[in-house]
Amino acid sequence: MDLKDILLLLAFILDFALAFFVYRNNRRKELNIVYALMAIWTGLWSLGIAIFRVSQEYQTQLFWNQEFILTAAFIASSFLHFSFIFSDQEVKLKNWQRFLIYVPNLLVLLAIVIPGVMIKDIKIRSWGNESILGWGYIYYGLYFGIVWSWGTIKLIKEYFGASGIFKSQLKYILAGISVSVIFGATFNLIFIIFGNYRYIWLGPYASFIFLLTTTYAIVRYRLMDIRLVFRRIFIYFGVAAFTYGVFYLVAWVYQERLGSVFSRTGYLAGLVIAPIFVAALYGVERLLKIIANKYFFVSLYNYQETINKLANELNYYVDLDEIIGTIVDTIKQAMQLDRAGVLLINQNTNPVHYQIAKVIGFNEKNGISLVQDNFLTQHLQKNQKPLVREELTLLIRNATDKKEQESFKKLYEHMKRIEASLCLPLMSSNKLIGIIVLGSKISKDAYTKEDLDLLDTLSKQAGIAVDNAQLYKEVQDFSQVLQQKVNEQTKDLQAQADHLKKLLQMRSEFLDIASHQLKTPVSVILGTISMFKDGSIQKLPLDQQLKFIDNIFHKAKKLSTIINDILRASEMDTDQFQLIPGNIKLTKPEDILQSIYDELKIGAEEKGLQLTFEKPKKAVGPIIADADFLEQAVYNLVDNAIKYTAKGFVKIVLSQEENRIIIKVSDSGIGIPAADQPKMFDKFSRAKNAVNMYTDGSGLGLFIVKKIVEAHQDGRISFSSEENKGTTFTISLPLSKGK
Repeated sequence: MDLKDILLLLAFILDFALAFFVYRNNRRKELNIVYALMAIWTGLWSLGIAIFRVSQEYQTQLFWNQEFILTAAFIASSFLHFSFIFSDQEVKLKNWQRFLIYVPNLLVLLAIVIPGVMIKDIKIRSWGNESILGWGYIYYGLYFGIVWSWGTIKLIKEYFGASGIFKSQLKYILAGISVSVIFGATFNLIFIIFGNYRYIWLGPYASFIFLLTTTYAIVRYRLMDIRLVFRRIFIYFGVAAFTYGVFYLVAWVYQERLGSVFSRTGYLAGLVIAPIFVAALYGVERLLKIIANKYFFVSLYNYQETINKLANELNYYVDLDEIIGTIVDTIKQAMQLDRAGVLLINQNTNPVHYQIAKVIGFNEKNGISLVQDNFLTQHLQKNQKPLVREELTLLIRNATDKKEQESFKKLYEHMKRIEASLCLPLMSSNKLIGIIVLGSKISKDAYTKEDLDLLDTLSKQAGIAVDNAQLYKEVQDFSQVLQQKVNEQTKDLQAQADHLKKLLQMRSEFLDIASHQLKTPVSVILGTISMFKDGSIQKLPLDQQLKFIDNIFHKAKKLSTIINDILRASEMDTDQFQLIPGNIKLTKPEDILQSIYDELKIGAEEKGLQLTFEKPKKAVGPIIADADFLEQAVYNLVDNAIKYTAKGFVKIVLSQEENRIIIKVSDSGIGIPAADQPKMFDKFSRAKNAVNMYTDGSGLGLFIVKKIVEAHQDGRISFSSEENKGTTFTISLPLSKGK
């Protein structure tokens, strides 16, 4: 076995490694599967030629000769398959089309097993083994040339009609095809047909060049989204190679110059070599990252470091302007962008309008014009992921109707005109609160998969921070308005004494709840994160680390719930609050209650409670209601019943009385003291026994329930309760007049 055979075996290993990583990245995507198969056939082709060259027995030579002829045919078929499905729009072949692509290989298989058709004989020459070809090989070569030409022509046509990232991918693939065709056709087809078998080992090298150029398109232009895998492989392989090289160098020095590893001189040399090796290893790793950054990965930044930096900085600010500035500066610096901006929803306008929070490099009028027709905002709200301008061509081709297609085209032209490359949604509580608009990279490179992952994570952190800042401002404004009302009422102390006392009590309850419910989880989260930052948590056992993580997760959920309640209560605490007409539809109350029962049943059983849902045998009539709001109201009642019932039951009852449906939620819980009952539907109001049993309530739940029920036409809610004997809440809504 000489160097040529060793290189063929190395090509075989690398081909299979590439196939593994591509397939592992997306096992269901046809493009990944076909590309992996093409790499496997190429690897088997290299293996077959290598073993054929070194074999001495005739039967072994014949088998591997047949093997690499058949695998070459499969390379051509899989390449043709690849050319059909590699497009900037989704292409799905039918099973009969796939069958027609691969069925000629059955004829090739038949031809190689019939003596004399493809292979007459095998001779051992002074330069190596030679296959004496049969009459059928000329037709095999013609088939191979037709299939490869067909696939190449399809890709060339795609190239001239392509743009953006897709065109860059095709450029490298076609370059690899050109090299493969020139070398492969020359040495493994033309030379063989004319009786020259000496250079068959060159064909697999050429095919491997094709795979390498395609791989470059993968890692640089997100062809199959495995860029990060290749970055790590590149760095780890380089570090491993350096380590092995140093090991053998040191071993040679010990053996040849120092006499032995265990000699006194060897021990002393080890004291010098060890720290030098550690320093050199660190330097080599940094050098490999620099090389990867320059030639493959363009912007090799520290993903986790950027996330941590933004999270730490956002913890220091509550002012909205400072938070927006931090977000824009962090993203612009991490991505090396030429322009960036943030648009926020103006909550005080109806209909909703956007306002510029901060822009760098963009024209402010252009930024606002981007969201004028609402299509972009609706798309971001629905998909909740970054929208890249260069990938809009794919969305245009896959649009389900002409109106959507025209909207995507208009958006593409608009983004191109204002030089916006990417739109990033700012989400909080599954709601779009703003948009981050980014320009191109200074390097003019495309956004990578790693970039999009980082931006997605940063936008989620930013969305929560912006929402909290807006809430903080709203709380401040609310407090100022409340104080202003108090000051106004003090002009007539005698007449307004009772009203002033109520306002002061509401303010006190709000501040107490806000102080405890907001500050406590934030303190826990900050404390835990600081322990992560200084490394103390990493020293704990894994189960304790997971407990800390679970704790901050629940605290964050609690904080999110309280913030949502305060925002929702603030929205509802006005005379202008009303349900959106478009959301009020014919609704089956039984479906809503069944959904709530199914969702809360397990939690009730885990607490040892019996949760039941009683409904009449005959289905009740439909109602006109906002199903989402009504479900939220009943869910709140059932969830409260479970929380404040230590043992016994919680019961949901649906009935119909004349022209109304009745929903009752009963429990055997702690009940409501008579003194607290008159104020149970007020904001920030909680019964004393409820506070003692469950400290985390916000005092807003029943206020929100009452507002929702009464927002429906002729909606009514009431309750009856006795301390330590349970509570029953009753919701009454009119049936639809049409039924």
